[in-house]
Amino acid sequence: MKLNLTDSILLALMVALLMIGGHQVFIIGRTEGISQGFLQSYWIFMLVIILMGIYQMRKNKAAKNETSDKPQTKVKSKLSAKKNKR
Repeated sequence: MKLNLTDSILLALMVALLMIGGHQVFIIGRTEGISQGFLQSYWIFMLVIILMGIYQMRKNKAAKNETSDKPQTKVKSKLSAKKNKR
């Protein structure tokens, strides 16, 4: 599958938001505790999950379109070719 501009942007956003979310967990976690840090940056991780879902849907749709665009060809096996020669 070829990666187009939109998919590249989605992947970059996922990575960036994941890094920002992790950073916020540890920065807020220093002063208020790790669990509080995670709770305050939970929305960032949910954005990452949503972007993953969008990317996966686009990827599946592109794969489905690729397979439907290819013409269906019948491949003869060697065994059937030998039977036809006799």
